[in-house]
Amino acid sequence: MEKIAIISDIHGNEIALRAVLNDIKCKNIKNIICLGDIVLKNPNPHQCLELIRQCCSIILKGNTDNCVATLNEAKPEHIWTNQQLTEEEIDFLNNLPISYEMYISGHLIRFFHSSPTKLNNIMNISNNKLSTIPYSEMFQNTEFINKSHNNEEPDIVVYGHTHTSGTAHYGNKQLVNVGAVGCTVELLNHDKTDIKNKLTTMANYCIIEGNINDKTLGSLSISFIKVPYSIKEQTIILQNSDMPNKENAITEITTGIYEKR
Repeated sequence: MEKIAIISDIHGNEIALRAVLNDIKCKNIKNIICLGDIVLKNPNPHQCLELIRQCCSIILKGNTDNCVATLNEAKPEHIWTNQQLTEEEIDFLNNLPISYEMYISGHLIRFFHSSPTKLNNIMNISNNKLSTIPYSEMFQNTEFINKSHNNEEPDIVVYGHTHTSGTAHYGNKQLVNVGAVGCTVELLNHDKTDIKNKLTTMANYCIIEGNINDKTLGSLSISFIKVPYSIKEQTIILQNSDMPNKENAITEITTGIYEKR
């Protein structure tokens, strides 16, 4: 039996990322998969990308990685983040793969950032009415992830993007959202003065334990981990930065309220 840690949505929050990586190290887990959105929203994209490249065996592309690398939208926050990175780092983000899959204890598990059709589709486990795609689409083989109808469909899909961890079943299949490291979200949160959000605002990741690269049916477990980090320290870093929209980032990390850019 072996454990794999899956992280996602770091969003330039180095304080949260270091806390999660330390927790993973304390659990003696050496294999880490990153599902993307390493950069944007917080002011340490370069430092976070360095850490991810040092620690993760598999790194996938998220929608914010793509936005920052390509500047297709060219929003002020995208431009600012792009300017914090080297040309080599921008090229690295541009060339990240979209998906990855492997067998664990006889189950085909597929990993991507948000969906098999787009980098920014929304599959919201906690409130499916807010989803932009049906459950069934999450398990499809598509050209976007270089799969055809000849390929086997996954038993389990692991993704991020919506910043809220959780799991759901669809028929005989399972969806797993690992949550966000750098800015977790609870869509039911609306009151910015509510201080009862300590569970929501912790950094999230997931652990899968089983027989790696084994097609024989065996024991499999999926755990959701929440890690405390110094939100106060990260808030000070944001306040002292010249990053555009830093007020939105402060709201997200302190309240768990999503601030649309």
